[in-house]
Amino acid sequence: MAKKAYEIAYAIFRVAPKVLDGTIAGKMTAEATEILASSVAQNYPQTIKSLEVLSYLIRFGTELNFISFINGEILIREIGNFQASIAESINTEHEDIDLAGFFSQESSLEQPVTEKRAEVAVQTPIQEKTTSIVKSGMRQIAILDRIRQSGNCRLRDIHEILPDCSERTIRYDLEDLLERNIIERIGNGGPSVFYRIRQMA
Repeated sequence: MAKKAYEIAYAIFRVAPKVLDGTIAGKMTAEATEILASSVAQNYPQTIKSLEVLSYLIRFGTELNFISFINGEILIREIGNFQASIAESINTEHEDIDLAGFFSQESSLEQPVTEKRAEVAVQTPIQEKTTSIVKSGMRQIAILDRIRQSGNCRLRDIHEILPDCSERTIRYDLEDLLERNIIERIGNGGPSVFYRIRQMA
């Protein structure tokens, strides 16, 4: 994990000087540093969050022609691969141990494990949290893409691209993006409210 984090951080620090906007370049290098630090510390929830933000910044920079389309696609692909690797690694680390082979078959207390029960995969709290973070990140990337394309976007517009998600889930993702100052809410409430990308100073 640390090696992949190093590769992504290194690539970002090579690309960032080419970005004409110093604010965007600074945020990119800050997130790249956080990815490296949190990955080495095995704080994977933070790593995934920083990867989400970095992915958004790369897409934003690509749209503004600060980052070439090819480099942008390569970085987005590698970030996606890294997120998948983190999820897979955590799942592997927390797989249940098969104790069936540890004991002799003559034990009177032995109870057969049915095939059906053996096939049931129960996620640990860490697995559930990581899966939730990955799904949230994918939703937020889709939400940001829609807002960026529309300029001003209402809740119902976002719900059109995420029909399988509840309105409550979408509102939760929007609140997270608002708290991280990535988007801003315009309007006094109700159907007049819309969202747009926050203008960077």
